[in-house]
Amino acid sequence: MPLRKVVGVVCVALCAIFLGLSYTAVNPWIALCVFLIVFSFWSFALWRLSMRLILSALLVSLAMAVIGLIAGAVPMDIFFSVSFALTDWDLALLDQSLSGQEPSTGGDLLVSRHIQSLGLSLGIGSMVYLGGRIVQIPVPFGGILFFAILILFGVDRLWSMIAT
Repeated sequence: MPLRKVVGVVCVALCAIFLGLSYTAVNPWIALCVFLIVFSFWSFALWRLSMRLILSALLVSLAMAVIGLIAGAVPMDIFFSVSFALTDWDLALLDQSLSGQEPSTGGDLLVSRHIQSLGLSLGIGSMVYLGGRIVQIPVPFGGILFFAILILFGVDRLWSMIAT
């Protein structure tokens, strides 16, 4: 099984698990239902590999996350669930774009770089999110915008250093 499919299956499971865990604060039975709905949507969409179904699975995951936030679910679990849902969607797009090509070393390098980029993005995003949850400093909007631009340029420089 190719690496992108293994990572996709793991991300589907983690997406459903984190979304289900976030709903346990609301009601354990609702958490089980949310887990089954999200897991079955993603599994069916990835099994059929239809971009409409994959987009529908992403929208279902995001809708469940928004409903969970409104209902009082745990925001940190929802953040990780949505991150893994977006990762699944991105890997499905990569899988579709590579489906017509024959396997080659260039394609393997592209997939490994793409997965490396996804891991870097998820890691940095998680650190920023957890840092924001730990450190609560009131910053004006202009300061936030400045820091966001600074982080984007920093990630771009870091990625270009890793790529070379």
